[in-house]
Amino acid sequence: MNANGYVTCHKLYDSNIADISTLKEAVDKHSKTFGKQFLGAAADRAYYDADLNNTLEKKHKISLAIPHKKSRSALMGKEKDKLYNKRAAIEA
Repeated sequence: MNANGYVTCHKLYDSNIADISTLKEAVDKHSKTFGKQFLGAAADRAYYDADLNNTLEKKHKISLAIPHKKSRSALMGKEKDKLYNKRAAIEA
């Protein structure tokens, strides 16, 4: 979703694939569409992969707020915590 609450991208799958396998494509597509306006993203624990998250953050110069699978406290810093809380509020 963008800052205004609009869904910016979606894709239907014919099978139940792992969430993590969709992260790179979604981030790349959103970055291509929104460019410099794309500052960050938040997702649930199923999208956590330290190496992939770090790679995407560096490549797109964004902040990814994705909690560690074992503990939400693994989120670092107020910026990511704020971004993650916004995501949690939208989901409800």
